[in-house]
Amino acid sequence: MNVPAETAAPQQGSYRHILKATSLLGGASAINMLVSMARAKVIALILGKAGVGVMGMYLSVSSLATSFASLGLNYSGVRELAEARGTGDDERMKRTLLTFRRLTLLLAVAGTAVLTLASPWVSEASFGNGQHTVAIAVLALTIAANLMTNYFIATIQAAGQVERVASYSVVSGVGGALVAIASFLIWRRGGIVTALVAGAAVQALLAWWFSRGAPFPAPDADTMYSREIASRLIQVGGLVVGIGMLSSFGHILVRAIVIREAGEAGAGIYQSAYGLSGMYAQYILGAMGTDYLPRVSAVISDARATFRMVNEQTAVALLLGLPGVLGTIVMAPLLIPFFYSREFGEAVPVLQLMAVGVYGRLLAWPMGFVLISRNEARACLLLEMLYNVTQVVTLWLALPLLGMRATGVALIVANAVFSLAYYREMAKRGMSWSREVWQALILGVLSMVLALATSWLLPPAWGIFTGSVLLLAVGMICLRHIASSADITATGLVRRLQSLLRLCGGNV
Repeated sequence: MNVPAETAAPQQGSYRHILKATSLLGGASAINMLVSMARAKVIALILGKAGVGVMGMYLSVSSLATSFASLGLNYSGVRELAEARGTGDDERMKRTLLTFRRLTLLLAVAGTAVLTLASPWVSEASFGNGQHTVAIAVLALTIAANLMTNYFIATIQAAGQVERVASYSVVSGVGGALVAIASFLIWRRGGIVTALVAGAAVQALLAWWFSRGAPFPAPDADTMYSREIASRLIQVGGLVVGIGMLSSFGHILVRAIVIREAGEAGAGIYQSAYGLSGMYAQYILGAMGTDYLPRVSAVISDARATFRMVNEQTAVALLLGLPGVLGTIVMAPLLIPFFYSREFGEAVPVLQLMAVGVYGRLLAWPMGFVLISRNEARACLLLEMLYNVTQVVTLWLALPLLGMRATGVALIVANAVFSLAYYREMAKRGMSWSREVWQALILGVLSMVLALATSWLLPPAWGIFTGSVLLLAVGMICLRHIASSADITATGLVRRLQSLLRLCGGNV
């Protein structure tokens, strides 16, 4: 990096924070995934296929309406609060909190009213009849609850209270599942809307409860609503919504090309591989949005601190993500038949290539959050367009030549171009990747090439065995680098485990 090196202590502390946040939030996500799987199984047994289908449509309506009504405040609110907190100005924090709260309430009321009024049309468009009009009108209450949940959780995220965010995630997931199951046991299919509305209300109440410890000064009678802050909230939030819409449109185009060239069977191969390719990396990317975004927003006015944080986050993301990517490549011949069936065998090389493409997201996202924090809308939208155009054009050209493997190649090319374009934008602002990032990147590229070679060139059994040895070796190298960066020794790790075991034993 083109700035003087920081002292060792702050770097080690930052690495430790990133590891702690990723492990906490990743663990919470894993628990929620298990809870969701169990909930889905119970609900399927109670409601049957038809009931699950109706519930899925209601969830889609609620999620889409919430996304539009929120205007991306769940991201822009975190950014604005974190930046205000970073200044240490109590008055600015009060104004930001008051403005964020009033804007959230306004959008909550407006979103609920719009969906309520539009319920006849939404019912007709979604189900082909008006029989669900009343249900959708009641379902509109979830918009208000979801937006208030976003507000309360944003205050925790902006304060950097990762433990509270992780705890809320687990408690709300379990609480929502219990409310849903209870509603279905009592009212069966008639309890779908009740379950969704009550679940959203419970999550909002839990979010309020967990947010009570957020270290923000409470607005008082002299605190004024700020149009300037509201404008920034809407601008940054609109940017996030715009990026999401471009991404969704890109996915639709990719699926359309696949169906046109390879039929519905090809679309099934694509979906099966795509669904598994990012499962592991999603935990790391989710932690970035929850923990890294408020931290980088708090120091965004300090270029030196921002660039250091980008490099630290990127290095840790690459080192944490590489074993998961390699594991996906090596074990793909076992994962596809386990999660789907042997009929999806063509998806194995597609999954392996997509896993390589996912590695590019870990490289690009830390830089992307910086541009979002700086509210550089034009650069963000152009880069997102570049990503989608690159993926669609590459797929269109390669599909006739490579078959379904072209979907994986297109993802690799798109993420490579995306990462290089982001790096070029950041380099204009004075940033360069640190030695740790380059080392992690070179290690990742070489090990992924070796993993693909062993899987494709050797017999299946030998490919898995050789790949597993490679995975173990690379995993140890990644662990060593992470432990060295965070100054974690084997003795210290053993002591922490012993303390944890004693704590658990004392609570039994």
